[in-house]
Parts: sequence; structure tokens; C-alpha cells
Amino acid sequence: MKAQPPALATWWLEHLRFGVRNDFLIGDLVEEYGRGRSRAWYWKQVVAAFVLNFGREVRTHPLLAARAAASVWSVWYLDGFVFSSSLHKLTIPLPPAIGFMWLLFGCGAWAGAGWIVARIHGEHKTTMVLVFAISVLFWKLPWFYQVLVDTLRNVRYGPYLLNDFLDLVLTSVSILLGGFSNSFPRNAAPTSNQLSVHVESEDQLR
Repeated sequence: MKAQPPALATWWLEHLRFGVRNDFLIGDLVEEYGRGRSRAWYWKQVVAAFVLNFGREVRTHPLLAARAAASVWSVWYLDGFVFSSSLHKLTIPLPPAIGFMWLLFGCGAWAGAGWIVARIHGEHKTTMVLVFAISVLFWKLPWFYQVLVDTLRNVRYGPYLLNDFLDLVLTSVSILLGGFSNSFPRNAAPTSNQLSVHVESEDQLR
């Protein structure tokens, strides 16, 4: 008997959807996988469906996407221009504990922003959280690129490059965790019995 399809990929379709349930798509993929398709094929179909649906929803709701992207400015002001600027004005050296608290504050601010974007946009939350996260990446990448160029020219900029890289990664992860926190199920990923129901339901409809 062929093994069950990748549970993580199925969970992805089940919970990170774009306004509509993916039951029929999951059923089709599980059925094709049962006929001999590979795990790589299954993952390819899941990723392709995710990207295509994301692009379709952005085109369908451009104003919502613009609002999600514009939300970056409010968090950027709170994190960068208020809190960070206040710390930089201090003339005394900051202990490591303050720097760690600063990092936690930034991650918390971005996670909270991702959560708010998800709550505001309801059934479109997957798309809008991703738009929000991508907007932040595009905003931060020029600074990271500049530090990368400086580091290639002079290794003394290495610590700054590491700092910017961690900032880029932690910011993105914080947004996604905050935005998709309600998507994480309390129960485990769909079991083999739950997956087979999709296939049986489609067979009955046919």
C-alpha cells in the first residue's frame, strides 16, 4: 500500500487558503498521489496552487493589498522612529539585556502587526499577511544589500551584516507567525482517514 502524501503539504492547503476551502483540490491531489505520483510532484502542485491563488487574489483585491502594504509604515514608525530613535539618543552604553529587550520589542511589534492585518482582512488574511511581509522585505532589502557590499569591500562591516540579516529573518518570521497564528490547528495534521474522505467524497460526486 502506498504511503500517505506529505502531511505538511496537505496541512498547508488545508489551513493557508485564499478565501475558499481546498477540499476538492486536496482530494484530487491525494487521488493522483495514490495512483503513483511522487512526493516531489505533490509538493510541486501544492506550491503552484498556492502561488497562483495568491497572485489571483492580489489582482482581484488590489485595494486590500495596497492597504496591507501601507500598514508597514505605522509599525515602522513605532519600531524604528519612536523606540529605536529614543535608544540611539542615549549617550551611555546600553547593557546587553537592553539590546535583547529591544530585539524582543521589535519582534513583538511585527508579530502583532501581522496578527492585526490577519484580523482585519478576514477570509483574505493569507494573501494580505503575505503582502505585508513582502512589503517589509522590499523595504529592508536595500539596506541589507548596501551593508553586504560594504562587507565585501571591508570585513569590519561583518557584524553589521549579521545584524541586518538577523533583523531581516526575525522580522519576516515574526510577521508570519503573528499573521498565521490562528491558522495553526490545535489537533495534528489531517490523518489518513481524513484524507481518504476527500477522495471518497469526490468519487460519490462523480
